[in-house]
Amino acid sequence: MLAQSHADFEVLVVGDGCTDDSEAVVRECGDTRVRWFNLPVNTGSQWAPNNHGLAEARGEYVAYLGHDDLWHPDHLQTAAALIASHRPAAIASGVVLHGPPNSGVRAVSGVFVGGRFGPTQMVVPSGLLHHRDVITKMGPWRDHKTLVEPVDVEFVLRLARAVGDITPTNRFTVLKWPSAWRRDSYRTCDVTPQAAALAALTSDSATRERFMAAELWGVVQAAADGLFFPTEILPETFSGAAGERSLNYLVTRGLRYTAPDVRVSSLQSPFRVMPPFSTLPFEWHAREQSPAGPFAWSGPACRSGVDIPIHLDAVAELVIAGTGTLVPEAWASITVSVGDRDVPLTRSAEGPFLTLRGLLEPSDQPDPSRPVVAIITVPRVTRPFDHGLGVDRRWLGAAISFVEVRAKAGRAGS
Repeated sequence: MLAQSHADFEVLVVGDGCTDDSEAVVRECGDTRVRWFNLPVNTGSQWAPNNHGLAEARGEYVAYLGHDDLWHPDHLQTAAALIASHRPAAIASGVVLHGPPNSGVRAVSGVFVGGRFGPTQMVVPSGLLHHRDVITKMGPWRDHKTLVEPVDVEFVLRLARAVGDITPTNRFTVLKWPSAWRRDSYRTCDVTPQAAALAALTSDSATRERFMAAELWGVVQAAADGLFFPTEILPETFSGAAGERSLNYLVTRGLRYTAPDVRVSSLQSPFRVMPPFSTLPFEWHAREQSPAGPFAWSGPACRSGVDIPIHLDAVAELVIAGTGTLVPEAWASITVSVGDRDVPLTRSAEGPFLTLRGLLEPSDQPDPSRPVVAIITVPRVTRPFDHGLGVDRRWLGAAISFVEVRAKAGRAGS
């Protein structure tokens, strides 16, 4: 934000009950345009911080920037030029959304069908600007616990109804790494891609232009590869109870979970997990059926997690059974990690299944109140179509039938 070419702005940083060093980091920037606020309790969603910021805002227009997104240095200048010429009530900038690491997945926001906003279009908040006074007409952001749809979807559609239109800038000035697309993103706090992007965006103009050209080429490549996902909103997209989707997002980000109630030491038979193995997007395809039983293909991401709701209070054997990969030799290159450790594997064929076996230690689960997560990594994903196997153009990794944890004699842990 402080690298913006348009300098006439105020920055309101609102913590959602932050207990870390966020306040110190904000104050260290030493810019009088920046003000820090912190809500007394965590609300678990952007609606409350956004409303607090709106109540404190003094500018004529309001722009949003999510804490894990980035603005191009000309983001506000581009919007300011449009405001000067047309005075729109609401503006949408082009946003490039990045899928999980090394997945090749891309999406865009702020690019409207036919060049005009419609009720099925989505504008992510970091690409949204609107006149501050429209809140009086439409009302504030709404509590996620009262909504079936995500808070940003509900807000943008209500905003569009209030102002009649959202005007696009027709320029990409925002980069987004959706936290709900990255496993445990709020626990690991890995900002490696953001740091690299920020360095390029705040470098010299030639470096910045090359970087943005590469960003847009990534979108084109994703479209060519079948890995481009439109951010279109259909009425049937969202269902379930009020607040359920927001709770699922917290699970994805690693902030909420159900504590395992099964202990390895009490197992009398293998503890088996069947597909679907997780609810995260881009890790697994839908469950399918084969003569050997149900299975799911990993992909399009190369890293796919299996959530295993068990307490590792003793040494255990991990067994991953599947039917192979499209490239047969790729099965021999699959790796599995649990926690921060790569699990040494043995490989064998047992009946209709290919199996991977390794030992799990209690230390692989530092927090026994959290489920065990086995990360299966394939060297690459590929398409059946490219191997002459019909017209299936999905990007597939390994076909996994089930994952088991088996009690094994050994040292017990706490």
